[in-house]
This record gives sequence, C-alpha cells and structure tokens, in this order.
Amino acid sequence: MGSFAMFSSSRAVAADPRAELEAVRQRIDIIADQYFKAQVRSREIAAEIDSLARKLTKANRSIRGTQDKAIQTAINLYRSQPRGFEVANADSTLDAARTAVFAQQSIARDNATMNAYVQAVAKLQDDNEQLIRRQTEARRNEARLKAEAAELDAALSDVQAKYTRLLEAEAAQRAAEADARNATTSSRPGAQSTTPNPTTLPTRGSGGTTQTTRPTTATTQPPPPPPPPGTNQHHNDPFLACVRQRESRGYYGAVNPSGYYGAYQFAIRTWNATASHAGRPQLIGVRPDRASAWDQDELAWVLYQWQGKGPWGGSCG
Repeated sequence: MGSFAMFSSSRAVAADPRAELEAVRQRIDIIADQYFKAQVRSREIAAEIDSLARKLTKANRSIRGTQDKAIQTAINLYRSQPRGFEVANADSTLDAARTAVFAQQSIARDNATMNAYVQAVAKLQDDNEQLIRRQTEARRNEARLKAEAAELDAALSDVQAKYTRLLEAEAAQRAAEADARNATTSSRPGAQSTTPNPTTLPTRGSGGTTQTTRPTTATTQPPPPPPPPGTNQHHNDPFLACVRQRESRGYYGAVNPSGYYGAYQFAIRTWNATASHAGRPQLIGVRPDRASAWDQDELAWVLYQWQGKGPWGGSCG
C-alpha cells in the first residue's frame, strides 16, 4: 500500500474543519476503492480454485477409468486367446492371419488407451501447477486485503473523530455568537439583560452579594437527522429489490452472526466507508440494522453506484 501523506492536514487545512473532513473522506474513498477491488479479486480467485479442484477430481476419475480399461482390455485379450499370440502354432494359415489381425487391433487400442492416459496425466499436472499458483496469489491477496482493511478502519476512525470535533467547534461558535449578541443587547441603555437557559438562578450569598452561574452550551454530537418522509426513491429499483430478497428476505432488522446487518447485509466496515463516500459521516458507527429503512436503501444505492454489483457477489442484476 502506498503512503497517503498527500492527504495529511496542513495548518491551512486544519483552519477549515470542513476542508479537513473532506480531505479525510477523499483518502477513505481511495483506500475503500482498493479494498473493495481486492475483495472482488479474492472472490474471483476462490472461484477459480473451486473450479480447478472440480476439474482435478474429474481428471483423477478419468485416469483411474483409463487404467482400469487398459487392464481389462489386456485381460480380455489374454482370455480370448488360449494360446496367447503364438501364431506360428496355428492349425491353419487363416487362423494365423485372424489371430495376427486381432492382436494388432488390440495393441492399437491399448496404445490409444495409454496415449489417453499420458495426456490425462499431463493435463492433471498442468492443472495442479495452476492451482498452486492461484493459491499463492490468493494468500498474497488475503494479506493485502487485511492491510487495506486495517488502513481503512484507521481512516474511518479519523473521519469520525474529525466530524465530532467539527460539530463541537460549530456549536462553540454558535454559542460565542449568541454571547456576543446578548452582550451587545445588554449594553444598550434601557435594555433588559437576557441570559438564555442559565444553569443556576441568581442567589443571594451570605455577604449580601448576588452570585450568578454563566449558562453552559452543550457540545455533544447530535443524533443523525431523521430520514426524509416516505419511501426512499431507490427502494423499488430492481437491483436493490433483488439484493434485499436474497440477503435478508427484505427484513431491515436482519442480523447475521457472521457480522452482516440490515436488509442489504452490510459489514460494518463497508457501511462506514459508504457513509463517508455518501457525505453522511453522521451514519459512521451506526450499526446498519439500526439505521432507518430509508438510510439503508440510500447507502445501498450509493454503494451500488460506486462499486457496482461486486460488494454483493454479482448474483443480482
């Protein structure tokens, strides 16, 4: 995997939280794209290995059949000629000629059988070498996939942290602007001072002075916004309908113990990467089966437009 230092935040970028967030999202897109392609390639290699394994099994059966046939041919030839191939002792020239022709035909059949046997062995060896090469490639691909997955998880964690800090910074800015407006209003002659949502009302202390606690502003991350009303516009798309039926029978709360969730059986990593790609960082970290049906449809559609049929194995469409 190459270095993604080009996306590291400079001071100028850090000064703009949204630009920093966008830079991380672009980084995730690159890593996730490589990750998804590696997954597809891994499945292709696995399918090739399965196909070769079936061919090897068939070739082994063919070789055993060829051997059995050659042995049986030799046995039948021997049994049909009580005197073997000693044509010089035949009672007549005609019998000798017939025996010679029969022997030649049997030898020709045996030669053809043995040639088929040799060719089958050669094919078996070639298939076996191909299988070994593909297994080696599959192991290398698996190692790459793990490395890319680890880098993707780190990038997703980064974007989630930056998104949280962005929301906190924007909330703090709004609070500061509100304080500034309140200060301006209270400084005007005759203006009444207004303090929004104080945490402690003014009280009279023992020394006769008034004690007031400043209002506090919550900076916690808000929940994801509610989905738009109605059914997602992509809900009835034939591909999404096929995937829903095949993956979960259309149940949006489906949970697979292997780590797949929701109507489209998203893996957590795939869901988070797609949420980032869709510009919905507030959905990162939300378990897919707990997201709304609208959001599940939306992210499934985004992933389909981004990566095609590959993430679902290409069975639909």
